[in-house]
Amino acid sequence: MHLNECIKRVEAYLDKSDNHPRVININDIESLKIFKEHFKVGENIFLDVSRYSTDDENPSIDKLLNDLSILDNNIFLTEISTYLKLKGDDEVSWFLNHVLHSSFNNKVIVICYQCDRNLLISDGRLNRLIYNVESKVTRAPDLVFVKDFKFIPENQIHVVGIENLANVIESYDVDKIYVNTKKNKDNYKHSIYNIIEQNSPFKILCSKDDRTNLLDESMGSYEQWINALEKINIYGSWYSFISKIIGSCNGLDNFASSWKYYDENKRWIYFIALKLFGVENNWCLSKAVKNSKNENELERNIYRCLLDEQFDYKSKGFWDKYSERKQLLEAWGKNAKEINDYCNIVKSKGENIIYFLTDITEEEKQLIFEYLDKNADDSNEKEILEILKNIYPDLFYYLSPFWFDNHLLDEYFQKYKYQKVANKIFPEFKKLVEKQALERDFNLLPARASKIEEIEKENIALYFIDALGVEFLSYISEKCKENNLLTSTTVCVCELPSLTRYNKDFIEDFSSKGSKLIGGKKGIKDLDDIKHNGINGYNYENTKLPIHLIGELEVMENIIKKIDTDLSQGKYDRAVIISDHGASRLAVINKNENKWEMQTKGEHSGRCCPKNEIDEKPDFAIEENDYWILANYDRFRGGRKSDVEVHGGASLEEVLIPIIEITPKKDNIEITLITKKIKFSVRDKNAFIKFYSTYKINDVRVRINGTMYKAITKDNQTFKVKLPDLNKAMKYKVEVYSGNNLLQDDLEFEAEKEGFATRKLF
Repeated sequence: MHLNECIKRVEAYLDKSDNHPRVININDIESLKIFKEHFKVGENIFLDVSRYSTDDENPSIDKLLNDLSILDNNIFLTEISTYLKLKGDDEVSWFLNHVLHSSFNNKVIVICYQCDRNLLISDGRLNRLIYNVESKVTRAPDLVFVKDFKFIPENQIHVVGIENLANVIESYDVDKIYVNTKKNKDNYKHSIYNIIEQNSPFKILCSKDDRTNLLDESMGSYEQWINALEKINIYGSWYSFISKIIGSCNGLDNFASSWKYYDENKRWIYFIALKLFGVENNWCLSKAVKNSKNENELERNIYRCLLDEQFDYKSKGFWDKYSERKQLLEAWGKNAKEINDYCNIVKSKGENIIYFLTDITEEEKQLIFEYLDKNADDSNEKEILEILKNIYPDLFYYLSPFWFDNHLLDEYFQKYKYQKVANKIFPEFKKLVEKQALERDFNLLPARASKIEEIEKENIALYFIDALGVEFLSYISEKCKENNLLTSTTVCVCELPSLTRYNKDFIEDFSSKGSKLIGGKKGIKDLDDIKHNGINGYNYENTKLPIHLIGELEVMENIIKKIDTDLSQGKYDRAVIISDHGASRLAVINKNENKWEMQTKGEHSGRCCPKNEIDEKPDFAIEENDYWILANYDRFRGGRKSDVEVHGGASLEEVLIPIIEITPKKDNIEITLITKKIKFSVRDKNAFIKFYSTYKINDVRVRINGTMYKAITKDNQTFKVKLPDLNKAMKYKVEVYSGNNLLQDDLEFEAEKEGFATRKLF
């Protein structure tokens, strides 16, 4: 029948004395709405099934049936069939059959929704009680059960609590209704409706933002996806959310330096951002992201991104990728487990291990020293330095040449430093040491006291660094350059024996004239402690590798940083570094005791001995201050076993000490080449260049084609440099130094031989 006819029949029923119920079946929402609106008048009672439920619970059918029996007035029962469909067809059929076979004290109209098949009654007597309205059929929605309201996408039809579901089904023509309920699909195993359980925040995110489909649910924990869902409910999309939290979705590699400052949740968001929006300008990060399933794997894959690649280790391409990885690891911070695992894996690289190590961690630095111990020799120094320049710059700076303006010292300390790092003594160098033990050319150098007298001591800071030898001068110069500081260095000779008690008179001189003593009168003992006491595991009995140099370089770097800070804050005008004596590593690894035995046991590592304990002058010994002092690498028997390094003797590394004056560099020093094009004669050796400085500078020299030349000046502003070695017509680069301070390296001149002109073919 049509809806209008149904309405007329119900009106007629309400006017009769017939107390048998009527069952109305309507298949579309619009007709259902019209029917209800028509009868919501007067004293008619509309009973909704939700009235018989508590929060998120199924209704009590017994209470409902009881009310049908006792309530007065006309009763319109709604939503019952829709609710019972959750229980299954049998439940719907049972209830309708029960009602149809009942009689009541009042008028009862049961409004059913889409129950055609449940009302196929075989008893013809009951058919008169059933009114089927002919109409189109509204689609049946899928029901999506969610346990958290956050899982409901925006602008979706939803209901809170299972008790309210029937009303929504009968009110909205939609494909899907979200139900926020604690109920499970298993509670409604026979449901006519298709029930979907959607308690995965990840799947909800997929429906909210299509980009989520680029991810895998395993990339985050339940809690992480929940958090993301909450934020995307606020910001609307991954793009907006990530832009707010990280800063942008573009150029994500630029935010890698912030990784170590991110908390755990922000690291995960950054990882998801990388997965969703990719990396354009960083090979290492891009590869690591591709191979990672979570943020923890991301860190691991950054560590390991070089391991499975095939490289020409000397190519620029390799070092570019190496640098990318190193910068990322520095940004990431240290992860003890990943570092340990990586170091164990990288050992499989054999002789190529050096190319996979950095100076970021102590563990890797120690592996570098293991490699040098096995592979560094007197034939591959240049190659080793080129590698260290990339992987361990501080060690490279230490090994770099320092120009002493003295051929012996230039050669000696360059070889000494390399052997200290290589952990071996080359035969030719040992001959040089023993030659100097006899010739003692260090006596030609000034005594420390004579040079200290020349230092202006007011408003300066004195850094008395115990056991600082001249071997560190190249490193100190480079670190000062990094901090925009200038050094003026004088190499002197300490008092013999090279022990602190004979070499600290200068402290009172500085103290009495107003200098600030950094570390007090005892000075800074960090280097000496490393050499003597084997702190931080740097103990010769534990390891024969020179890993103590790691700590020594860190000590000096921290001192230079403090000097820079104090000078920039105007705490004093200059800093002066002075040492009492140097120390020798090679005397330790030489492991040779001479035939003479000391009576006073355990002193000075056997490098010196009181004269009264030995009746004759030992070989290679110097007599000074009632001591016999060894100038080669021998030790007296009975001396204290050395931990790392020794002093007390008279090798060059023990007796030569630096005086370093450090000042801030002027920002606007400018060097201008006056002679940009010269002509020269190879026979007459008459080549020279001239240049000009905007400020007066001292101790000026230039490096051209790898050779150092001293500059001549009368006013410390205009300089001339003779180049007797020049023999090729070409363009030359010029580096200008003040002492060992590089001032400018972008100068260039062109040299042309006299009587010849370069023929330009193009």
